[in-house]
Amino acid sequence: METMHDLLLTFIKVLIVTIVPLMTTYVIGYIKAKMDQVGVQIKSERARQHLEELTNAITAAVAHTSQTYVDQLKQSNLFTKDAHLIALESAKNTALNTLNPKTKDFLTDAYGDLNTLLETKIEKAVWDTKIGMNGRMEK
Repeated sequence: METMHDLLLTFIKVLIVTIVPLMTTYVIGYIKAKMDQVGVQIKSERARQHLEELTNAITAAVAHTSQTYVDQLKQSNLFTKDAHLIALESAKNTALNTLNPKTKDFLTDAYGDLNTLLETKIEKAVWDTKIGMNGRMEK
């Protein structure tokens, strides 16, 4: 009977020695995966915040430039290609001054040239405001 007891204890020890490292590896892997998932969620949330700030800055810059510069020129039929470029530069500078440094850094890292990104987004915002709800151009 004593040998059966010793055999059973040896078997349990072997199981413990085998299972504990496997379980530890699994638990560590699970914890690392959860930490990575949280890290991705945090990065995604930060990216969303930066992109939201960019959208708000562009929307405000386009509205400001339109109200203070473009509308007057259009009423006087003086809105030329040169005036368009001045308006674009004004909106770009307004948007740049609105963005915080961390957002500028994020956008530069993500998209490269911040000026080109702003110009493209501003032109898109201007185009979107020209399109009426039914898809026709405003005059």
